[in-house]
Amino acid sequence: MSNIAKLGNMIKHAMDASKEHQSAQRGIIQGDCVLINNKLYTYTAVVDLSVSDNNQVWCIVTADKNAAVIVGA
Repeated sequence: MSNIAKLGNMIKHAMDASKEHQSAQRGIIQGDCVLINNKLYTYTAVVDLSVSDNNQVWCIVTADKNAAVIVGA
């Protein structure tokens, strides 16, 4: 699967999740994960940004609730 297709798939999952949650949630970067409401999720980003530990970001949890997509910082 190409990188463009992967990105499209991530955005689709984020859109599906946003229908359920209706908004992005605030999270805190902790290593390779983001902490949202006391739960750690692996993450990907749909925007070009540089993050490091303890940075706050806006995320949408994917529909399968196994990952988060960072949509802003």
